Amino acid sequence: MSKTPHLGDASGKNKKLLENATYGLAALKALVDDLETRLTAARAGYLDNLNNAGLLKANKYAWKKQPIAPLAQSGPTQNTWYTILDTTEDALLIMMSIYQTNSEAGSKDLQVRLTIDGITMTGSVSLAHNTTNLVYISWASDTLSFSGGVLLAAYYAPLPGQSVKVEARITSAPGTTQVLGGAVQYCTLEAT
Repeated sequence: MSKTPHLGDASGKNKKLLENATYGLAALKALVDDLETRLTAARAGYLDNLNNAGLLKANKYAWKKQPIAPLAQSGPTQNTWYTILDTTEDALLIMMSIYQTNSEAGSKDLQVRLTIDGITMTGSVSLAHNTTNLVYISWASDTLSFSGGVLLAAYYAPLPGQSVKVEARITSAPGTTQVLGGAVQYCTLEAT
């Protein structure tokens, strides 16, 4: 009758397995030592608190209205972008507007550029002196459109974005005492 090796047996395959550098007791001890070294008291405390109901409670967030972001650039330089709003605070755009005035009371060509989370949309408008237009995203493409009248809600839904930048520029020659202006109504997402 042959003897079958077992863990207590100092001979046979089991002894070789226990002494193996990759799978043996020395390798197992090194792994346990490494785990004990990395598991600091602070980390162990985190593990102890996993069942704490307070940690599992999610924060509540709400949109908080921010002051209007204005632009009133006197003497704007032709084809220079002027920032109306630039935020990375989870913004919700409510409304954008643009206007221009000059001493000659002449119409001027303006552009607005909106960048939301890396997507850039632009639009151009020829705007009469002392006139304000509302700016909105076109329904059929990622371009901006303008309206001198009241916008229906279907045309202008709030626009959320993690990062939002709104800029304006005058593309025609500025007039005497030229002013390029605009405003952005927006909210930011904040913990309550």
